[in-house]
Amino acid sequence: MVGLERTVLPLVAQADFGLASQSVVLSFLVSFGIVKALANVLAGGLADRVGRKRIEYRGKTQQLVLRWKQGGEALVAYGMQPMTTQRRGQ
Repeated sequence: MVGLERTVLPLVAQADFGLASQSVVLSFLVSFGIVKALANVLAGGLADRVGRKRIEYRGKTQQLVLRWKQGGEALVAYGMQPMTTQRRGQ
């Protein structure tokens, strides 16, 4: 999974954002790398103060809640069944 953004982000830039020029796609990739590096530095400092396990548990919990709110399709990847509002027999 490390370095996956180098292959996926150019495809996302072209498909989702309509960026066709290679130089624009490259700048998209470089800007993503800079923002990711800054976020890693800030998250590392926070993890040193608060604790890495707390950060990990909080992040996973938020991720599960957000995916559940989005419809629950991605929860199956975690081995969980999404909640449905339909009742049987209706």
